[in-house]
Amino acid sequence: MFESAIDPKDLDRQVRNRLAESLDHVFERVGHQLEVDPAQVPAVLSRIRESRIEPGIFARYFDLVFSIDAESCGKAGLLAGEILDLALEPAAFAIVPYSLDALGDDFERFPRLAFATCTESNPMAPPSEDLFSSHRKKNRGGSRNRRQGRSGN
Repeated sequence: MFESAIDPKDLDRQVRNRLAESLDHVFERVGHQLEVDPAQVPAVLSRIRESRIEPGIFARYFDLVFSIDAESCGKAGLLAGEILDLALEPAAFAIVPYSLDALGDDFERFPRLAFATCTESNPMAPPSEDLFSSHRKKNRGGSRNRRQGRSGN
């Protein structure tokens, strides 16, 4: 899909390190306005650097930066709290349908960020229940085997 000599694990590690650096800067500059517990920040940044994290953390990071830029401290504080909470939990990767029930706030967040430069509307749509169920059954054995062999990074 992408032409690159970079190992995907190295790329993942680089992206997480940059996220941690940027969050460190954000919390250093405006953490007091976000009402986050400063004692949690080092553990969160360490966790982001050391292991795979929920994709929603990246999405919330962008919303956090947009909220800070818009001087919406209340929304930014909520997002910062969600980032801290999610980062301290083990990442759970699963195939879920694109639906409001399965994704919650990320239902609108992911397509808005993924398609920000090419469209103002959401080109994503949920799969039919039959299609989703069929694909999930086909992939169940392969994803379970990959998950068991995963080292956490």
